[in-house]
Amino acid sequence: QRNLEAQVELNQKAQDNRQAEIDQWSEEVQSSLAEASQAQEMRRCFQEYEALAKLTNENHPQSSRTLKEQLSKVENEIEKLKQEEAETGHLIKVREGQFQLL
Repeated sequence: QRNLEAQVELNQKAQDNRQAEIDQWSEEVQSSLAEASQAQEMRRCFQEYEALAKLTNENHPQSSRTLKEQLSKVENEIEKLKQEEAETGHLIKVREGQFQLL
């Protein structure tokens, strides 16, 4: 009878050890799942950040220096056109005078 009781006790200890191992592995699996979920969320956030950064860089307004240079070029072009208009107006008056003489 003692032999059977000893065997039952050994079996009970073995079962308790297996249950403890199962519980430990279960906790590790849950921890790994939580880490994987967090890593996935971080990856999603990083991809969203990268997409927004790309969009911002593509649509970012030009620097004020570049805009000033472009404005200066446009103003110079306007001045040239005004000069051409004045010269053309003078030439038209000369031609009108020549035409009236004919």
